[in-house]
Amino acid sequence: MSKFNNRFNKEAKKDYKTQKKAVALSYDSEKKAPQLVAKGEGLLAEKISAIAEENKVPIVNDEELTKTLYKLEIYETIPEELFEIIAAVYTYIMLKRDGK
Repeated sequence: MSKFNNRFNKEAKKDYKTQKKAVALSYDSEKKAPQLVAKGEGLLAEKISAIAEENKVPIVNDEELTKTLYKLEIYETIPEELFEIIAAVYTYIMLKRDGK
């Protein structure tokens, strides 16, 4: 493998690991807990964020929480061990929407 290809492969792996990730949750009061409804990285993460902004959905930046939620499958209900942190996120969003 050429030096260029070797360097390119290392950079590509590094970029993949550091790409922005985004997740979106939805809550239906008839369900037990919020569900993951979208997830993506790189350009897809940017699109998810753009859609949220267009719809005036507050964005919460928490890298560790995003990494944890990213492991879920689409439409999977969040696990019980995340209820407390997700409740805090929803509270923050509601307060922000109400202008407090």
